[in-house]
Amino acid sequence: MNPYTDKTSALIHDSRYPAAEGVALHRGQVVILAENTVKPATAQQTGAILGICLDNLDAGHAADAMVCVADSPSTIFTCDAPEITVTSGTTSTVSDTTLATFTDDAFTGGALKFIRAAASGTNTTAPGTVYSVSDYTASNKTFTLGSTLSVAAASGDVYQVFPPIGTSLGALNSTLDALILTTATSNFALRVVGWDTQAGKLLLMANVHLYGSKNA
Repeated sequence: MNPYTDKTSALIHDSRYPAAEGVALHRGQVVILAENTVKPATAQQTGAILGICLDNLDAGHAADAMVCVADSPSTIFTCDAPEITVTSGTTSTVSDTTLATFTDDAFTGGALKFIRAAASGTNTTAPGTVYSVSDYTASNKTFTLGSTLSVAAASGDVYQVFPPIGTSLGALNSTLDALILTTATSNFALRVVGWDTQAGKLLLMANVHLYGSKNA
C-alpha cells in the first residue's frame, strides 16, 4: 500500500509512534496500534487500523525505535488490483474457482482488466482492455462481462479485478500490503473508494480507523 492523497487535506498526515519490540515492520504494510505500539495488522483485519507504515524496521530494532505511519482516517492509499487466473470461460464469462466464496452479485458493477493470455491460449484481446462486470454468480465463481470477447476466455488467461466501489471484499496478502480475493473477510477493515484501471491500481480507505472513520 502507498499513501495516494487525503480527502480533507492537501497533505498526507503522518506521525511517529513506538514500534512493537521484536516485530518487523515494512513500508506499505497496514498497521494497527496495540498496547501503545505499532504492530502489523492481520490478513483478515476487522478492527480499527492505524494506517500505512512508511518505514522499514527489522525484528531486531532497538527497544526505543520509532516508526512513521500515514495515520489520518481520511488518507486514500493505493495497491495493485488483485489478479485472477481463468479456470474456464466463454465469450461473455470468466470463472476462477480459486476465488474465496463471495455472495451473488458481489462483483456486479466492478470491472475486469485483461492482462495476458495463457501461454498456449488463443486470446487475441489487447492487454489493458477493461470490461465491466454485469453479474457475478457465487456458485461457480463466474463473472459475466458487459461486452463480448472476440475469443472465448481460456484457462490460464489472467485478468485484474476491480471490485465495485464501496465494497469491502477479500483480505490482505501475506505481507499485509495488498488486497487478495482468495480469502473472504466479514466486516473487512478496508473499502474500495476508486480505481485507476490504466495503472492497474485500487484506491482504498479504512472502514474502521483508530481515529474515526471518514470515508463516507
